[in-house]
Parts: sequence; structure tokens; C-alpha cells
Amino acid sequence: MTNYYRSIKTYPIDFKVPLSDSNRGYRIFQLSNGILTFLISDPGNEIGSASLCVAAGSHNDPEYIPGLAHLCEHALMMGTKEFPKSYSYHETVLAYGGQTNAFTSGEKTCFHFEVPVINGNTGNINPTESENNNESVFDYILRNFASFFKCPLFRARDIFNEILSVNDEYICNQDSPEKIFFNSLKYLSNEDHPFSRFATGNIQTLQSTPKSLKLNLSSELFKFFHSFYIPENMTLVISGPQSLNHLQRLTLMNFSNIHKKSSKTDNYSETEVLKHHLSEFSILSQSWKNIYSEPVFKQCNLNKCLFIKSKSHSRLRIIFPMKPTKFRKEYELYQNVWINILGDESLGSLCAYLIESEDLAISLCLFRQSLTFQDDVLILDLVLTNKGRNNIQKILLSVFQYINQIIVKCSYDIMGKYLSDMASIETLNFIYRESNFCPMEETAALAEILQQDISVISPENILKGCNDWIDEELDYSGDYKVDPGWWRLMAAKFIAATTKVLNTANCNILILDSNPLLMKNIIDYSKSSNNISAKDQYNNLEYTIRDIDFSRINLKFPEYCSHFSFPRPNIYLAYKQKDLNSIVENISLKASNISWGFQAYRVSEAEPKLIDSSQLHEVWHMYEKSTSKIMASCQLQSVCLESSPNVTIGIEILIEVIGNKLRHELYPGELVGYSWGLFPGLNCLPAITLTISGFQDKFNMFLFFIIEKIQEVTSNIKDISYKDFIKAQESVKIHYENVLKSEGVEKAIAGSVVFLEEGIWSLKERLHALEQMDILILEEISLNLLHKMHHLSIFIQGSIGMDESFKVSRILQSLGRYENNHNNFQISKPSSYLLQNGKNYVYEDKDTTNGSTNTIFYYIQIGSREDVFNRTIAKFSAHLLSIFAAAELRTKRKLGYFVSSGCKLFRTTTGIFITVSSGIYDPHYLNSQIENFLYDLELLLFEYSEENFDDNFKKTFSKSYLKQNIQKEKSILGSRLYGVNPVKSSSIFPKGKMYYMHINYFDKIVNKTYYFGGMKGDNEVDILIIDNLTKAEFLEIFGSRISIKSKRKSSLSLQLFSQRDVKSKSLKTQILEILTEEGISVSSNDFEDILGKCKNNLIFSKGGSNVDPKIKNEGAKLIMNNLKKAYRAKLEKFTSSKKRNHITKALGENHNSNVPSLGPTILTDWKQLHKESKLQKYN
Repeated sequence: MTNYYRSIKTYPIDFKVPLSDSNRGYRIFQLSNGILTFLISDPGNEIGSASLCVAAGSHNDPEYIPGLAHLCEHALMMGTKEFPKSYSYHETVLAYGGQTNAFTSGEKTCFHFEVPVINGNTGNINPTESENNNESVFDYILRNFASFFKCPLFRARDIFNEILSVNDEYICNQDSPEKIFFNSLKYLSNEDHPFSRFATGNIQTLQSTPKSLKLNLSSELFKFFHSFYIPENMTLVISGPQSLNHLQRLTLMNFSNIHKKSSKTDNYSETEVLKHHLSEFSILSQSWKNIYSEPVFKQCNLNKCLFIKSKSHSRLRIIFPMKPTKFRKEYELYQNVWINILGDESLGSLCAYLIESEDLAISLCLFRQSLTFQDDVLILDLVLTNKGRNNIQKILLSVFQYINQIIVKCSYDIMGKYLSDMASIETLNFIYRESNFCPMEETAALAEILQQDISVISPENILKGCNDWIDEELDYSGDYKVDPGWWRLMAAKFIAATTKVLNTANCNILILDSNPLLMKNIIDYSKSSNNISAKDQYNNLEYTIRDIDFSRINLKFPEYCSHFSFPRPNIYLAYKQKDLNSIVENISLKASNISWGFQAYRVSEAEPKLIDSSQLHEVWHMYEKSTSKIMASCQLQSVCLESSPNVTIGIEILIEVIGNKLRHELYPGELVGYSWGLFPGLNCLPAITLTISGFQDKFNMFLFFIIEKIQEVTSNIKDISYKDFIKAQESVKIHYENVLKSEGVEKAIAGSVVFLEEGIWSLKERLHALEQMDILILEEISLNLLHKMHHLSIFIQGSIGMDESFKVSRILQSLGRYENNHNNFQISKPSSYLLQNGKNYVYEDKDTTNGSTNTIFYYIQIGSREDVFNRTIAKFSAHLLSIFAAAELRTKRKLGYFVSSGCKLFRTTTGIFITVSSGIYDPHYLNSQIENFLYDLELLLFEYSEENFDDNFKKTFSKSYLKQNIQKEKSILGSRLYGVNPVKSSSIFPKGKMYYMHINYFDKIVNKTYYFGGMKGDNEVDILIIDNLTKAEFLEIFGSRISIKSKRKSSLSLQLFSQRDVKSKSLKTQILEILTEEGISVSSNDFEDILGKCKNNLIFSKGGSNVDPKIKNEGAKLIMNNLKKAYRAKLEKFTSSKKRNHITKALGENHNSNVPSLGPTILTDWKQLHKESKLQKYN
């Protein structure tokens, strides 16, 4: 081990650091085996995280096994020589409230985890694998994590299980528009480039094909691993509260002994791989430059229009490939400018013209996508309106007209000033960037950044993730006022690059829509009438490719378009570049001198304080020294309006109209870090909610403008044009249509709110109200909402004192007007429905819009949310689920790619949930498996001794809770009612730590619960309840409220069935699995022929005429007779049969079988449940 400590190369770098992370320490070095390592000591965060990225991916797949790299990613974590148990890693991470993930792209594979840094032993979850009883949880998991890259086992049973996981992931991707678009790029790309190949893998490519070729998958995986998982192609990032020296010791102990795998390099000297300077690293380039002989898009792959058939989406994309260039550093800067100019939303922009003026698009956005280390594409994405679908020519003409008029023909002086301002804005946003809410996401992103060419990014910009204009190589000397000549030169280069990249000869058009006749909308630009129509054999996509003569579009350019104007100077930019550079230098200097040790620094958490109140308003304030921004939320709740579908829809239309007035005029403020969002009432009452954030110096100006616009719109409803009203109405309709088309988990969670909360209207009721809405109804709603009696709830948080908070409060209070007579009124407080004891409710949703996956949301009620005992038991039970549910249902039983569990908080009730999304199994089967799991879990808990129960569950819960470890399923968990975005908001809306804490606190203010004692605004639990809880007492609670054998258990199972054609596909997959497990090989053509004759039915009669001879010859009779047995064989049970018999005896005869004691109560709709349940009112 001493050799590892001696051979290390440290690179002293003064990193540019955002203010929010200035209390952290950083160190970067290369291990003797070549791994580039970055350490972050963050004493203010008690979560430890690690990420390892290797320059190996699907572009390394052998042609005969598509998806092998993806399978390797999955199988690598299923046991190693040091940690042989298949699921020990996942189980341990989940047991301590952590999370883990991995992904494979074309050029790299990344693995990452996070877990609370808890001192003490790991408990007895993996007693045989923890030799050091004093080893911390983080150290133990890091050691397990490191073993993946040394000695994986790649056992046959694990490989098969992971093939099923990969296949389910493949099925889940079928409905994602982003996945569809990404795959569509492959159809247009250079067919000789690895990018063009199918990469995800499925059961056919990973099981059937290798078997037919007589390949041993374990051998193939070992060959792949030894060939490509080499340490000099790896980057490692570790973050935690420990000191940098402690983190470095952990790194050396665990990762220095990862050796090269190739026998050709047995005699190499490890110190030979060490580089002298950090800027010498370009891992992706070094790994792939000899493999790519040509770019992803050659000239013959351009000037194409690709149409993809989709039932659910109408989108248009313009793709601009950016070819490899020696000026990559400059092009990195140009890409950000292109995104800002073309994606600008201010008045006179392309966005304002296409969306507001012409109603051709619902949204427009620009982003960059990296296909390889040297092949980027700039993508302009538009969600089309019905009018836009029929005017694609006009959209294309407008886009290229805008590029020509605003960029290409722009003067160097104007463009130079703009570039200078953008440089200042980028620096400002970096300085005040909020800390990442999820440490794992941060370490994963940094591990990817380290794979890039560091000389292009510049070493000091690693934390920023990109280079900037302040670069010595570019001879930067100051902003436009200091050196206008330099900025004019930069403008000239930028405009020249624009003419090369953003031109009609260097792009492709992608259309995603249900109507192939849209191709005719661009027939004027067609070189010929020849179409190439095909169907992707892997992704089941129908598409058509047509050559387009884009050069002809230039002939139709008008000389000048009055709708377009260059972005105006930003009135919200209050800093000079010189001052910003000084701030960056000072922060970086502070970070470079940090030397404290483990947990030397801790962020104190304040609570909101009531600073002003009356019967009609309340103002709360919370000062935070750790942030430079202010965040304020205000909810105006009507006392006159009664909740109804009409009122709900009316408020949403009002928000749309107001938001459309705000978005273009406030866009300059958004660029420099101000944001706004408008919500309907967070407590589902007749209310409107506003959330804004930004810097103190222009905060009041920004806020006052918003209040003015709200008052202007709501005071003059009759002045709203018919066009604006219809546009807002259509936007609300599209929102609800998207909910109908949303993926199953999101839809199921939304459904649970409809079933279990008071005053939530169904989609059917809302859409009916939307059809009935008119200006007169809207005017009445607006009058009652803002101009009659209402209650105002205000919460102001951040770096703002009491006096300034009162100023902000006064501006917010001007939002409405009050009547003098307000005696004897009471604010409504909606409640939640309390399920009847002994009821197992089931609702089946067989809507054809449910997508390609089956989903179940299984909820078990614990009791009233106001009861601290119920809250604590719900949290503790959720902790147990987090340990076992995902590992058992996803990893072992392979029910689906997405499995989640946790504590679900409604307004006045609480409970636990399990949700599964599966591309293979239907919801009935998923429901039975969840109940079977709960049965097994009860038996398992009974088996634990009191001491083991304390060590494994009670202590881990208490420690992880006290370590402020908030679960990360933000869309499912948390104390606020909704985990959704505002109805209308700035294009950049905050999603960091401050926002989630703020919205959690504000939820408690508007719902009048005021539970501020919990971690980060989460609901308070009483740790003493768990400390004093015995195993027997918890089993009694479990047996009464959670057990499937209980006759008092209350549960709701929401089951979403996939589309009919996908069910058929799932049946095919199931049959293929069984054929494979039985060692039977059937060709793809024969299999389709068999299914056709059998009408895709799994139940074949014995010797019936429908049974194809090929099936009989392959032994299908054996398969069909043992279908259930084959499935059960895949399910690993918690306990052996002998132990099970002993435990069931002790628990009583009722536990002899896993059949639930309660039969299902089938619901036809939510109203039936509401009639049978009572409301749990606030005390």
C-alpha cells in the first residue's frame, strides 16, 4: 500500500468557486494507476457521495451484441469477489437512506451513489462482508463501490436478471419523446459511425441472439470489462464532510489498486501514466480519436427531413451539426451565445414572434447535445400549435430570417457590446449559483466534466463546467468599455462562425407528429419526390426521410422583418465585469486556503417567524446568512369564492393571461438570476400564488412590475382580446392533455391526490369547465378573487432584514383591495379523506393514453397527519421500505425498471406507498407481488432479534434523520401538496436547496399547520418514539395497519394499464423470457409466425389445433404447463421454507399463506371512495 501513497501527482489549482460553495475545500490529483481524482470537502453537508466515470460505452459494443456496454453497467454491481452477495451494495445504500444510479452513453459509463456519513459500524445487514466493526457506513459502501472495478463476478443468474432490467428500461423508453428524437438522429447519421447503431439492448440482442451464436455472455462481459475498464480512462469524484486528507486516504486505500486488465501491459510502470499538467488530460479524445475515422454527420447526411409517426406529440426540431474544429475553445463560447440569442424571449425575439404574434408554437427552446467528444449538435426545439403544424414552411423561413437579420447582418459594435454583457451575466450567474440539491448529481456531473479536454475548459473552470471569455489564451483585457476593439474582433469571429454553422446547408429537420401529410408542408424545398420509409426494428418507430433543398429557402427572404429586433441592453445588470472578476478571485482564494477537518463547519437552520398579522393577512420572515438572494411567496385566497371546477379553471386561465404578459418583458431579469412563478392555490382553494426570487438591489423593481401587470389584467378583464383568451384557454387544455399523456408514475400520483384530497376536481370535470368558460365568467372570478375580501399569506426568506421585508410585504399587499366589513368570516381549510378501516380499495385505469408501461401506486394509510405518533411511524415504516422494497421488487424480482417507496403526506392524513412501473407485468400481477413482498417483510422482521432490529432499523433511521438526510423523490415525497412546476413561470425557475426548503415552509403556512420543527422544513417526527419502540410493539403496529393479513388495514391501489398493443408486446417479451430460461431457441421470424397463429395468447389448449408444430417440437408444452412455476422460480424469497413454517406458527394460523385477508373493493371512480370515507378535519 505504501507504493500507492508515494506515486501520486497533485495539481495545485485555484478553482473558480461559486459563493454558495466557498466554504468547501477542493483537491485534484492523479493516482499512480492513472485515475484522475477530484475531492470535495464540504463540512456543511453531511451526505457523502462518489462517482466514477470510465471512457467506455455503447460505441464499444461488438456488432453482434448490441447493448453489451449497457448490460455491463448493470451486471458490474451484482457481486464482486470481495462482496459476493448480488444485492449487498444496493441493500446497504438504501438501508442508510442513500441512493445510487448509473448510466451508459455512447462514449462513457458512469456510476454514482450518496449516503449519510454516519460513524460507527454498518450493522448486520451484511455481517459477513464487514470485517471492521468500526468502519463507517460511507467507508464501507465506498469499498464495495470500488470493488466493482477490480473483480466483478458476472454470474449467469445475475446476468439474466439484469437482461430483464435492461429490457424493461428499453420498453419504458418507447414513449419518451426525448428518446425518440435521440434515436431519430441515428437514422440520419453516418451509417459507418458507431453512433448509428442500436445501443440500449433488449432481450433479443442480449439473450436470444448470443444464444443462437453459441456465445457465453459471462465471457463476453469479462472480455469487455478487461478491454475497456482501464484506470487511465477513469475519472473519480468523491464529496463529503470529511477533511481533504481523510478523503484522499479513502481514495488511495480503495482505488489505487485498480490495475490495468490487458495482459499486454503487464510490464508497464504505473508512474508512466502520470501527467505533468492538468491541462494535458483529454480522456475522451485519447480514448476515441482512433476509433472515429469520420464525423457523425457527413455532408451526404445533411439536408434531410425526417418524419416520425407519433400519436401523442407534435414537435419540430432543427438540427445544426457542429463539425470538429481546431477552434474548439471559441466554439464552446459561441454555442452559449447562439443559445442565448435564438432562445431569447424578450420583445422582438424569435420566440415572441412564433409564440405570441403568429401562434405557431407553444414553446421554443435551444440546447446543445453532445453525440461524441467531437460531434455536437445545436438543437432548436418547437412544440407546435395546430396552426404551426400547417405552417412549417413559415416557421423555417422565420428561423433563418432571424439568424440572418439579427446575427449575420449585425454590426460588430452592437454584437461586441452584447457579447461583453453576456460574459458579465455568465460570471454573475456562476458567482451566485445555488448549491446542488443532490450531492450525487454534482459528483456525477463533475466526473463527466473531467473526461473532457481540460485545456478547452481551462483547469480553473472545472467547477463551472465550461470555459469563459476571461481567458489568457484569448487575450481578454476587460469589458467593452475597457477594450472595445477586442470585443469587436470577437464579434467578427462569432458572426463568421454563425455563417458556417447556422446556415440552411448545414441542418436537418425532424418532425414528430401523427400526420405524415405534414411532409407536404415543406414540399417546395424538396429536391425530389422520393421518400425513404422504414420501421426501426428495435424501437418500433415508423419514419420517412426526404431530401430537402434548403438553399431555395434563401430566395424567399424579405429584406427586413419588423417583428425582429436585437436584444436590448439589460436594465437588471447592475455589476461591472471588473467587479465580478474581483469577487471570483476573492472567493477562489478563500476556498484554496480551507484546511479544516471533519464537520468543522455546520450550517444553522432557522425557522420562519411571524412578523405581522391580522384577520386578513399574515407575514412570515426567515433570515438566512448563507444565501445572497431573496425568495418571497404570496398566496391571495378568496373568502367570497367557493371552490368549484369553474373557479379552478378560471384562475388557471387568468394565470396564463398574466404570464403571457410577463414572460417577454421580464426575460432580461431572468438572465441575471431573477425568477417568478404563478400557481393556482397551493391548498386547492380559490387562490393565486406568486413566488419570486432574485438579488436585493433590483428585487423590489422586479416585484413591483409583476404586481402592476397582475392588477392591470385583473382590473380590465373585458379588455382581454379574444385571441389572448383563446390562447390561454388552449394552453390550459394542452396542459391537461399532457397530464393524460404523462408517464404512468406521474399520472398515478396525480390520481392519488384526486382520490384522497377534498376539493380536487377530476380531469373530466376540469375539461368540461374549460369548454364552458367565457370572458364574463372569467371577469366574475377575477373580481371576487382579487377585488373583494381575501386572505393574504406572505413568506419572505433570504439575505433580507426585517425592515426590508416589511417593504416587500407592502408591495405584495397591494396585490388586492379589502372591504372594511370583515366580521365573522372563516378561512376554509380543505381536508383529506380517511379511508375506512378494513378496506382494500382498487381502481383500474384502462385509458388508451396510458403509454407503454403498466403502473401501480399502492398506498397504505397510517392515520392522521396531525398526530406526531402517526407521522413518526409512517416515516419509520417508509425507512424500512427504502431498505427492502427497491432491492426486492426491482433488483431481485425484476418487476420493473422504476420502483420507488416512501412516506406520502396528504393535507391531514399520512401513509406509506410503493409504486412500480413495468414494461412486462400487468398491474394485477404487480399488486399481487407488492402484497407478497409485504407478507414476506412481516415474516422477515419477526425473525430479527431485538438487538438486530435496533441496529439495523432503529439506529439507522435515527442517525439518517438527525443527519438531515431528506429523501430525494421530490415529486412523490415532501410535505407540500404538489411536487409540480408553476402553471406559468420564468424560463429558468429555481430548483435548488433554498427553493425546496422555502416551498415546504410555505406549504405549512398556507395550510395553517405550522410544523416548522422538521429537517429542512420537512414534517417533525419524534425520535424518542422510535428509540423507545420495541420490535414486538412495531410488529403489532405493522400487523394492524400494514400487514396483508390484517382485517383493519386501509389501502388504495391505483392501477394504470398500458396500451393494448403494448400489452401484446409485453406478452411476447414474457414468452421470449420463458423460452430462453428453458434453453429453447426460436428464430425471430418463426416466433412472429407462431404468435400470429396463436393470436398472441399465452394460454394454449393441450394439443389444440392452434398450437404450431414448431412450438411442440421446441418443447413449448413443458413451458405452458409450468408457466406459473417459471415465474415463481425467478422470485427469491426472504426466508427459507423451514424458517417460514416456524415463523408462521409463531404469528398464528392466519399467516400460513400469503393470501390477503381482505378482498378488493373495486372503485368505479373517486366519488365512490368519497362517499364511503370520512374527512379527517384539522384540529
